[in-house]
Amino acid sequence: MERTQTVTGSAAAGEFHRQQIAEHRQRRAADERFPFNAGRLTAKALSRLGVRHLFALSGGHLFPLYDGCVEQGIHIVDHRHEEAACHAAEAYAKFTRQPSVCAVTAGPG
Repeated sequence: MERTQTVTGSAAAGEFHRQQIAEHRQRRAADERFPFNAGRLTAKALSRLGVRHLFALSGGHLFPLYDGCVEQGIHIVDHRHEEAACHAAEAYAKFTRQPSVCAVTAGPG
């Protein structure tokens, strides 16, 4: 008899845990508690400053910034080397007289 109660209690605990996980995923998907992240806030600030192009070397920690840039209408120009991205951003700023930004990923060392 006690074994049946333990299994029932364990099943109830498992169901409670699954419910908590489902609620957490729903909150995160809806962005209820965390509507912004640093990437979105940075992209919004760049947009307010008149930045229309982001020259970048893609990397995992830049993805939130990319999401924010897409939402703000900032064009992302991806490069294969950090120096190329920086030179392109500088050239764009000099030729167009508009602000431009370079963002690169973390290096291997």
